[in-house]
Amino acid sequence: MKTIIISCTASLPNVAPSGTASQSSTYDSVTTASKANDGRRVSTYADCTHTAMQTNPWWRLLLPGIYRITAVNVTNRVEVPERINNAEIRIGNSAENNGNNNPRYLSVVRFHQRTIQCFPGATTLTTGNYVTLTNWSDISKEMCAVIPSIPAGQTSTFQCGGMEGRFVNVYLPVEVYGGTRQNLYSTADHKKNKSHVLYILYGSASLPNVAPSGTASQSTTLSDSARAWNAIDGKSDPVYYHGSCTHTAHDQSDPWWRLLLPGIYRITAVSVTNRDELAERINNAEIRIGNSAENNGNNNPRCAVIPSIPAAQTATFQCGGMEGRFVNVYLPGAAKVLTLCEVEVYGAASLPNVAPSGTASQSTTLSDSARAWKAIDGNSDPVYYHGSCTHTAHDQSDPWWRLLLPGIYRITAVSVTNRDELAERINNAEIRIGNSAENNGNNNPRCAVIPSIPAAQTATFQCGGMEGRFVNVYLPGAAKVLTLCEVEVYGGTVRRL
Repeated sequence: MKTIIISCTASLPNVAPSGTASQSSTYDSVTTASKANDGRRVSTYADCTHTAMQTNPWWRLLLPGIYRITAVNVTNRVEVPERINNAEIRIGNSAENNGNNNPRYLSVVRFHQRTIQCFPGATTLTTGNYVTLTNWSDISKEMCAVIPSIPAGQTSTFQCGGMEGRFVNVYLPVEVYGGTRQNLYSTADHKKNKSHVLYILYGSASLPNVAPSGTASQSTTLSDSARAWNAIDGKSDPVYYHGSCTHTAHDQSDPWWRLLLPGIYRITAVSVTNRDELAERINNAEIRIGNSAENNGNNNPRCAVIPSIPAAQTATFQCGGMEGRFVNVYLPGAAKVLTLCEVEVYGAASLPNVAPSGTASQSTTLSDSARAWKAIDGNSDPVYYHGSCTHTAHDQSDPWWRLLLPGIYRITAVSVTNRDELAERINNAEIRIGNSAENNGNNNPRCAVIPSIPAAQTATFQCGGMEGRFVNVYLPGAAKVLTLCEVEVYGGTVRRL
């Protein structure tokens, strides 16, 4: 019988410690769910999780984001190892049935001695993470979803093939022990026991949570402790009275919460954490994503309807790459209250804002505090007297603002932030894009007419890949004033000059 030594370094980290572990029940104060992701791979009772004697016990890891999971390691306890037999590992974004309805893994690798997962590109030894196999036949390809058995005190590795999710469950028709986040420690479900199952999930976030980079607002605010930004503070504490949830005023019609991202993003998923009480209030809320500020962003295309979310739970909704800079949670109906304990938005910028790479100019300048470059300074503060907006001289004919890019760009969209007062001044301004300097660039083809933008709001206009190095905001007519608090131009280089 041949002995083979396998040694390697994981190419992705163990994300389990970054997550939050819970289980269906807890046998005693020693065997809490967090024991499965505490980093101690000790297989004796005091270092393991343990559920009460129950039907369908489970252990669950809630990761801080959506992760692509490549593998999970499970360490069994030394006593009564058979209790873990037939436990299932499930990964996904649904909180339904405590996450136990999520998909199962794709394949499993079993070792009857000790085990290690070697990942693509792994080349060096990780101390303590090597495996001796007594026979290659000990490795079998099976459905990873079911743990047939794990020898007492040993570790088995389950291949997950890059499955995506923020929930990692061990669900028993047996025992569960669990762990946390990207590289995940977790444990296996128990009907009645305390097997030490330590999951090491190797994975990486599919796309980052971009919500903290944005600005949150809501239709109304009940109190200072329930402001809109609480939903993007990184705390998913579902207990409302701990002060990390939002809350609109009571009995409002059509309440809403809105995230304004710093650019146009392609959104793959949105996760919403519900409060611990009055969970039914969120029923039938809608997630809307897009670039229009009309109706406070609530008229944008719908990603999903939230039928319900269990109290204190998180649910994830797939948005399939919808594009926008507004992400709204909108609750239509009379006498409604909207409370959100966390909103996470997973995505990536569609194309960068190239405006800061250019040079801004304008037809006239009212004062030093209102120069043309203020529209591309990265500060979208709409309060004119804070000094981050442009302003042309009063009562000028055909005022304009112009961005000269360092090359020819293909422009997909332009976002304009209006000032807080005298918002109507921007009405009927035109966005023009092209390569001609004739008439200061104002004769270039038109991308859009700005009918209006509400005070202190941002509107985005689609330009369909128009090419040019000049981007103008041009306001035709006599006795006009042009003020812009920010202009963002999304596109990619066609040719540098």
